[in-house]
Amino acid sequence: MDGITFRLALSALVQLEQSQYQHVNWRPQVLIIYRIQKHEQGANSHEGALRFASQLRKGRGFCMVACVLESEERDAEAQMQASKERQIIKDIMANEGIEGFAEVVVAPSMAEGANYIIQLTGIGGLVPNTVLMDWPEDEHGSQDFVKILSHANTADKAVLAVKGLRQMPLTDIKGPRSTIDVWWMIHDGGFLILLSWLLTQHRNWRQSQIRVFTLAEAVTEEKAKAAGEFLSRTLRERRLFDVDVEVILADDAMIEPYTYDWTWRVEGRHNFLSSRGQAAAESIPLEIDDLFVVDEDRASQSPLPARSVRTVDCENEVPEGTGNVVVSDCREDRFRQHSHVMRPHQSYPTPPQPFQGHRPRGKPDFTDLDSCTRLNQVVLSRSSQAELVVMNLPQQWGTESPQARAFMTYCNALTEGLKHVVFVHSSGHEVFDLSN
Repeated sequence: MDGITFRLALSALVQLEQSQYQHVNWRPQVLIIYRIQKHEQGANSHEGALRFASQLRKGRGFCMVACVLESEERDAEAQMQASKERQIIKDIMANEGIEGFAEVVVAPSMAEGANYIIQLTGIGGLVPNTVLMDWPEDEHGSQDFVKILSHANTADKAVLAVKGLRQMPLTDIKGPRSTIDVWWMIHDGGFLILLSWLLTQHRNWRQSQIRVFTLAEAVTEEKAKAAGEFLSRTLRERRLFDVDVEVILADDAMIEPYTYDWTWRVEGRHNFLSSRGQAAAESIPLEIDDLFVVDEDRASQSPLPARSVRTVDCENEVPEGTGNVVVSDCREDRFRQHSHVMRPHQSYPTPPQPFQGHRPRGKPDFTDLDSCTRLNQVVLSRSSQAELVVMNLPQQWGTESPQARAFMTYCNALTEGLKHVVFVHSSGHEVFDLSN
């Protein structure tokens, strides 16, 4: 029987490797990576990451857990601790009903060990497509994090970096005001929404309402209204959820770290879909610009009734309920005062001219903390009470210490005051069709 099982497993792995790129629906095949200090062990260091990964299991994927045990020597003591850690992980996975595998790697540093893991984990069709990490809390961990992020990007892995993971609620979230807020900054919008939908299939998040916030620059209020209504219709037609949508008109400087690489990321995504014959497979728009190319005829074809769309100033209260579509103007205007956005000690530069043509592929400015603070205040005014915020992770620029420090400072300032944040970075190779 063991021989038959082996042959069946081998045959299935070979077939899965040949067919995995033909899948229409993306599945979260999660690789969890975290650090274990030598002489430190116990379930507390694993439990948060494993339980959060288990909440994505409705995606029908699998989970692989890999710890990096930092040790200069691969001696008997390190090997014994690695064996104990591996058993702790297996026990937690069994208790949580998580299907997958566990491993512990002994390496001199977190970044070096994670590089080995990302390159070598998996076999055949059982190769992780997503890396899940805890958000670092110290400067040393920050530089390792940026290096690991770079390794994951090079290996075409999506990245989920969870800030506040150890304080994440592990029991059912009660109350009608519980929300998952999706902040769709510039790209990967469909991926963010799909992940949020997967979470709501788990009992912990089943009662949570999803709200989607999209940021746009250099568009008219009319186009913003049409975009918000189109996204709301799309999600209702796919029977995912009746979602609140708010389109926020923002200055270019506020979202520049997200827009600097816009052109080549979109082109790479569309080229990938074309090569797979999946150019029209997605039922959720990926890029924000996809929302603004919908003509009136297509928008009017929906059998569902249209929702009223409100336009408000940035400081106005957004109506509560389900299915609202709102357009907010949060652009800086020299003739208007945004006291709730501006802090007393700040002075902001003159807004840039509206963008024309392709966005440049220049280096992002992660040191412009004035614009970052403005964006943080816009996010905070809407999502300070949200149980979870799902947000695009900007593309990092370089792994050297000053570049890593500037990148992490920007991300921390952007999310200051939020309870729990999942930063999402897409590989651009996620394909999904939720039309059925």
